[in-house]
Parts: sequence; C-alpha cells; structure tokens
Amino acid sequence: MRVAASLIVVLALLGIGWHWYEHSSTNSVPERASTAATDEPVEAAAATGTATATPTSTEDSTQPLETDAKTELEHEAESFIETLTEVDPEPVSVESADHFVTSEQSLSLLPPDAIEHQTTESLLADESLDPDIPITAVKQIEQVENISPEKLIAESDGDLNKEIVVLEADQPITTTVKSVLEQRTENPDQPISLVKAVRYYEITTPRELETALDLTVQGEELIGIIRKPYRIEEATLADLLTREKLLDPEAIFYVRTVKSSDVQGIWGIVQNGLISNFSRGVAIRRGEEVNTYQVEIPLLADELQEDHSSSFLGRMIHRKTARSYVYNFRENRMGQNPHELNPGQEIVIIKFSPDELIAIYKHFVASSG
Repeated sequence: MRVAASLIVVLALLGIGWHWYEHSSTNSVPERASTAATDEPVEAAAATGTATATPTSTEDSTQPLETDAKTELEHEAESFIETLTEVDPEPVSVESADHFVTSEQSLSLLPPDAIEHQTTESLLADESLDPDIPITAVKQIEQVENISPEKLIAESDGDLNKEIVVLEADQPITTTVKSVLEQRTENPDQPISLVKAVRYYEITTPRELETALDLTVQGEELIGIIRKPYRIEEATLADLLTREKLLDPEAIFYVRTVKSSDVQGIWGIVQNGLISNFSRGVAIRRGEEVNTYQVEIPLLADELQEDHSSSFLGRMIHRKTARSYVYNFRENRMGQNPHELNPGQEIVIIKFSPDELIAIYKHFVASSG
C-alpha cells in the first residue's frame, strides 16, 4: 500500500509538472511571437523615421532658410534697381548720358559744341561780337547740397575712394567718400554737406557782361558762351516718347550717348551699359547700415554657351537691340533700330521692364555664388 501510495504521489507530481510545462510553453511562444511581431514594425518605423523624418526635418529647417535667402535677394534686387533709376533733379546731359532712368527723368538737349569755352577777357576782346548782341553766358558757381549717404555713393558711382569737397564747420574740406561714411557710422541719417559746382545759363550781352564784372557773385566763374539768346532745351524722356507713342509709364530706360568708340553698334552699347552700371554699385540701407551693392557681369556673358545655345544675357541683348530707339538731338528726330549711328548727335534709348533688370541682378548674383 505504501508503495502504491508513493507511486500515486509520484505520478501526481509528474502530472502537475507536465501540466505546468505545457501551460508555460503554450503561453511563452505567442509572447515571443508577439514580441517579434511587435519589434519588427518598431524597427521598421524607426528605420522609416531615420529615412524620412530626417530629410523632412532637414527640409523643414532648410526650406525657411532658402525661402528667406530668396526673399532677401528679391528685396536686394528691387532696392538695387530702385536706387539705380532714381530721378536726378539735374537734367541728364545728352553729351554724357549713360544712365538707367524712368520716363520722368529730364534730359538736357543742348548740343555739346554749342558752348564756346571762353574767359571773360577773351569774350570782351572778341571783335566779332557786337557789344549789344544777345548771347547766353554759361556760368558756374559752387553750391552746398545736403545729401544722404545713399545718394553720395550713387553720385560717386560706387567709388569709395573718390575725392569730394564737404563743408565742415563752415569750411570746405577735401576728403573721400569712404572717410565721410566712416565718420557717420554711428549716425547714418546725418546729412552730408557736399560742395558741388553748378552750371547755369544767363541771357545777356557783352556790354552788360562787362558792366556787371564788378557785381559778379563771389565764386562765380564764366566758363563759356552760346552765341545767341539760348533757352536751354530740356525735356523729360516722357516728352520724347509720348509724341512717338512709345511711352510705357512703368518702364525703365537705358539712355546712352553714341560715341565714336561704339564700333559694336547698339549691341555693344547695351552690353557695356549693363556691365558698367551694374558694377558701379549703389548704396542700400539695411537697418542702420548703408552698404554698397554691385554686380559683376562677365565681359563674355553674352557669348554662346558651350553647347552653342544662346546665353541668358545674349538673349536679353538680342531682344533689346531689335527694339531699340535712337533720338537725334540735333535734328529732333526719333528713329528705330538704325543701321548707322552718328556719334555726338544721337542718344540710344533701350526699354526695360523692372522685372527684367531684377532678373539680371538675381541671375548674376546667383551665378557668382
């Protein structure tokens, strides 16, 4: 009986152990399977997070930077073109025109050789002039103009080493553009008293001129005469273009005097005008800082590219050349895309849209890095 009882106990214990093993095995396999099934998606998700989230994160962080850079370049280009085409209160002389202007800019249509450069003494000694014949005296006098740092840089064509005369404590001082700007670093809004030589015209006679010698304004200088009572011919670009029905109020115009050195015709005039004007630099204010911005356009930027296709600048100049206008200020006549240019008596007028000039700025800033 004891043996049988012991055997029953052993068998019972074995049965309990087997039951526990079966139960334990049955529960643990699904758990591992579940864990494995769960870990694989987690690892895949982690891998996906590394592959997609990181670029997304980079894009999220880079895209605003790229957008900000593009926006800043856009504003910079707009400011550059706006400053480049500011209306000058002084008429642009047809003798030395090389400007990007709006239609409101005044042009002085006085032929360059109309002025005979003479001193007062040589004028009074000229026996060919009747003492009472009306003439126009061309005089020059120094005046002080209060201007901003931006305008100073623009008038100096971006040359910070250019010598100028400024008024400091009522005394004229010869200095440079750079020196004046450095002195106003802490107060950039302070106007600059620039001493300028201003030319003006006065109808008179040799006799009146001689009588008025003792009454001459201090600092005034006679630099020449025009042998007739000459009222300087002045007109805005709008005046010239309206009568030809060519006016576009939103347009910007490149105006350039034809020179004997313009052997490449209108193409060369447009190319050199873009290169020289964009490289001069203009002053643009950013907060309290005034900086000079300029764009270097390569000399061969209008040439064909390596694949023989037209370049960005080449296409632009081709369009502008085909739609150019030339105004003869001696004959008061407008012509279009002429085959022959006449130095000393014509100005070339090339129409641009603001967007075209902004595109030129952005293109060459981007290509230069």
